Formats: sequence, structure tokens, C-alpha cells
Amino acid sequence: GKLSLAIDCRSEDHRIKYGFIREKSAIKVIRKDETYRFLQTDIYGYRDCNGNEYHFFEGESYELINPGENIPIYRAFEQKGKQVVAKYFFIVEPLSKPEPLSLENLSIAFSDQPVFLEKLRLLARNDFQLRRYLYAINRLLKKA
Repeated sequence: GKLSLAIDCRSEDHRIKYGFIREKSAIKVIRKDETYRFLQTDIYGYRDCNGNEYHFFEGESYELINPGENIPIYRAFEQKGKQVVAKYFFIVEPLSKPEPLSLENLSIAFSDQPVFLEKLRLLARNDFQLRRYLYAINRLLKKA
């Protein structure tokens, strides 16, 4: 949770470059006259000038769409032909691998919380409906 290399986006110029080494597993942060290099495995993520948070998992960047919630939900974009498609993920344990957000995966991850799962099934009958109610998932968990 500690933010390092924070800047004032209104007055400071900076750039972030990804994958500047052969394995594409590194990040270069350029600020004024200073350059910092990190392996993606050594940093948790970054926050952009719009306040959006991105976390790294196994060399991939995921946008955290619900900061501070019990079940972090992430979004990543994938190119499918000429379209860019959003894919959604969640994690249960900090630093665990993101799982695709689906009713089945939530049922497995929260098998010990039947009240939460029953409320989830009432909210969404399928994965498409689940994505429509992303922001309600954590409210159901709190009430369960």
C-alpha cells in the first residue's frame, strides 16, 4: 500500500515504459533527469494521473476497478480481431493469481460462505448478468 515515486501530475513530467528488456518483464520510470528501472516482479503496481490503479500479476497489468473492497475486481483488455474486449478478474488472497470473474469461480472461492453465494445467485443468473452488477458483489459479501 505504500506509494513510491509519487508525482504531482499537474506540474511534473514523467513517462513509464514497459517491457524494455527482452523478456518484457521490466518497467522504466523517467522523471526529469532521473530514470528508475524495476522488474515487474519487484513492484505491485502503479497509479496513473487520473487516480486509476494498476497491479501486476505474472507480468501482466490489471486495472483495479474497486479499490478498498474486500474482493478486488480487476479489468484487463484483450484484442479480439478489430475489437478490444474487457475481461474481468478477482482475487481472494493478496498477491494470488487473478481468477476470471464468473459465477463458477466465485462459488469455488467462497464455498464456505453459502449465504453470500445464495445472494449472488439471486443477483445474477449468468456471467453476463454478473458483469452488469460488478459493484454489488462486495455489498452482498458485507451483508452475508
